[in-house]
Amino acid sequence: IFDRSPHIRSRAPQREGSRRRWLLQRFFFDGPARLGLATAVLLATSRLASGHAHAELLRLDRAPLHTSGRYIVDNVGERVKWACVNWYGAYSTTHVVGGLEVQPMEVIVDRIVDLGFNCVRMTYSTQGKVYNPPIDDEYLAANPHLKGKRFLEIFDLTVKMLTDKGLMVIINNHNSKSGWCCHYTQDEGLWYVPGYNESTWIESLVFFAQRYRNNSMVVGFDLRNEVHDYKDTHLTWGDGDPATDWALAATKSGNAVLEVNPDALIIVMAMCFGMDLRRMKDAPIRLMYDNRVIYEAHNYLEYQMFDNVSKVIAPWNVIRNWALLFIVVCLIVLCLLRSVWINAGKPRPPAGALLISIGLWVAFFAAIAVVATWLSAQFGNSFCSVSVETDVMPWLTG
Repeated sequence: IFDRSPHIRSRAPQREGSRRRWLLQRFFFDGPARLGLATAVLLATSRLASGHAHAELLRLDRAPLHTSGRYIVDNVGERVKWACVNWYGAYSTTHVVGGLEVQPMEVIVDRIVDLGFNCVRMTYSTQGKVYNPPIDDEYLAANPHLKGKRFLEIFDLTVKMLTDKGLMVIINNHNSKSGWCCHYTQDEGLWYVPGYNESTWIESLVFFAQRYRNNSMVVGFDLRNEVHDYKDTHLTWGDGDPATDWALAATKSGNAVLEVNPDALIIVMAMCFGMDLRRMKDAPIRLMYDNRVIYEAHNYLEYQMFDNVSKVIAPWNVIRNWALLFIVVCLIVLCLLRSVWINAGKPRPPAGALLISIGLWVAFFAAIAVVATWLSAQFGNSFCSVSVETDVMPWLTG
């Protein structure tokens, strides 16, 4: 499942930052001429966005869904392919999906269907669920019948509109404190933050699972958006530490959702902003019901430094071998230069001076390698210690 979400551009104020997110851009409002999905959302492809293909809508009588091996299947075992769009807004300080100040909700939903998508990821903040704030009228200008309503009322109406149009819905706990996310300097990479502990997070998921359990088109619950390390808290998988173990937290919250909504799919975010699934592959979680777990990956190439090096340049063990070969070549070149020097009738360099020269060159290149590795480890540890442990440390230790 991929994120890199194109978003609906809303007139609602957003927090400043280089990674602003919008849902479906303004082509919802300005017509096909502005159509331009930048990247894939979940399993949506550019073919869907350009209108060359449409994902099949789920028939109501084929819900609920479950997993079978690597696939999502309906209740008769037919494969279901998600082509989902992420609807920005309800997790932000506006507490409402983006675009309702520009177009009627039904127009936006119809546009999602017309573009060929078959599901929508509906995001919310724990704060929004806890306080259920009223929505400012300015964010509802094109939907006057929604004015005066609160977060939960409009969230319900949005979910109903989507599912009535045949779209599957995934409920996502995006963040705890309402607002923009996500950056490695934010504590939102954890599922608990000051003011909203783990229990409050789980209660919010259970609340929505119970609220929509009679709507079979609400097919899944995405437990948390983009988990990652925060300062000295380095996430783990399966070590039993309640402060760091994402597998433990996902199991607890997933089972809590299934207790009230046994038919739900449980979507578990990969570690490191959703970029590293390797721990899940090695030790998948087990929930109270089988065939319910889906693992989610977000594709942020700008942060996949370790992975990109191994893909674009060479595997890390090959790079290490290159470095060792380079040292050997340097030694051979020095020996050849010494031979040429002597054959030219020049005075023979003292053995001690030659050894010192070789040692200095080796130390120089070794220092460069150590510094580069240390810098990589420091950068990686700021948000993704598991990749450092997997990709960087073996480079040094073999």
